[in-house]
Amino acid sequence: MKKYLPILVALVALAFVAKTLLPAKNPGAFDVVGFGRLPVLANGRIKPFDTIARSSLLQFQGRQSVTRPDGHVLTPVEWLLDATFHPDLADNYQTFEINHPDLLALFGLKTDDGAGGKRFALNQLGPKLDELERQARLADPVEAAARTPFQRAVLQLYGNLIVYQQVRHALVAPASEDFLGDLMRFQIGRASCRER
Repeated sequence: MKKYLPILVALVALAFVAKTLLPAKNPGAFDVVGFGRLPVLANGRIKPFDTIARSSLLQFQGRQSVTRPDGHVLTPVEWLLDATFHPDLADNYQTFEINHPDLLALFGLKTDDGAGGKRFALNQLGPKLDELERQARLADPVEAAARTPFQRAVLQLYGNLIVYQQVRHALVAPASEDFLGDLMRFQIGRASCRER
């Protein structure tokens, strides 16, 4: 038995290594993993959709997963697909992090209204987006070093909403019904909104 033990251990290790080399299985009928590997041009670089989804979520909320209202946890690519093809659902996902109390007050929200006390859905922000845009226009001309924490929080959220609109329309044909209406909703200078 002792002379077969090293061979058995080697076979188990070989089987383990072989299993890691197999492609990931898809949990559903749609090839989400394969879709996540598709290349796309974003900000002058070619990246897979998975990277776009992960970096967008990190920017919005500092983490790479989204929990639906029913409690199901989505992968970044699943969130991207919902944001693109089912925005009516994705707009209810609490993906935008708001930490500044004055910014919460601007929307009439409390920490109890958000996931983890700090993440909120676009539909929760919707009624006060015009006020957010007004505040962003006021904060935009202020030099980055002279901005108050509230102004930085406003521009951060506003910039995140611009990126979200870009993600939502990444796979939508420009001739579609609401393409320009949603995409042009947030119009002020993107460069200054992304400064931190």
